Amino acid sequence: MSGFAKRRALYEKELLPDGKNHWQPNPLPEENAYKDWKQKVINPATKEYYTRKHKLLDENGNEEGEEVEEKVKHTITQLVRYKDSDGKEYLYSHGIIEGFDSNGNTIPQTCSKWAEFYQHPVFHHTNQQVGDHMVRIADSVEEIDRYTVPWSAENVDKLLANKSPKGCTLTLKDANGIVKSCKSLEMFKTKPFDYIINDEWQTPQEKEIAIKEHEIMQGDIDAANKRRTGNR
Repeated sequence: MSGFAKRRALYEKELLPDGKNHWQPNPLPEENAYKDWKQKVINPATKEYYTRKHKLLDENGNEEGEEVEEKVKHTITQLVRYKDSDGKEYLYSHGIIEGFDSNGNTIPQTCSKWAEFYQHPVFHHTNQQVGDHMVRIADSVEEIDRYTVPWSAENVDKLLANKSPKGCTLTLKDANGIVKSCKSLEMFKTKPFDYIINDEWQTPQEKEIAIKEHEIMQGDIDAANKRRTGNR
């Protein structure tokens, strides 16, 4: 379930002050963009995503073999390890989701924190007389940020299973807005947050290893290979 759907479901459980109708959240700008994208990539007759079929090409650009069916694809271009004000750590991603329209054209849409974050509504309740009985209704609401994917090595691997072929940056961010790029996947998965963000890791040996891993994560495999062989 997307963060948008979680937020909406929580609103729709609550009664408005009239005691009859339910709250409806104001759509977020990114939610509207997601809806517009879905209208383009979903077949209205079947309610299923459009797919695209094509044949693989050989080294000369000629079609060969059986047809391949392409489906909706989500790729991650940035993975963020976030530490909140209570010291708890979570993961969220930025990336691109690609679908196809009815003509087989690729329709891309940027997506940020869609599955790992949502705005949680906190309702303030009062009891009101409605007809001949009392009803508990929500007369006001505020929203707080909720992250849903705890930081762990296992969850890092799960999210990076959708890493973009062009590379994925690893970033640390805290509740004060301090941001630090992490140059090592192993550090990102296993080392303490402060150890990385305060550059406590920078021994010459670890730094060299981290730079190589960073180049690979960025998709710069040639640069990593040159460094590994000592060719500049």
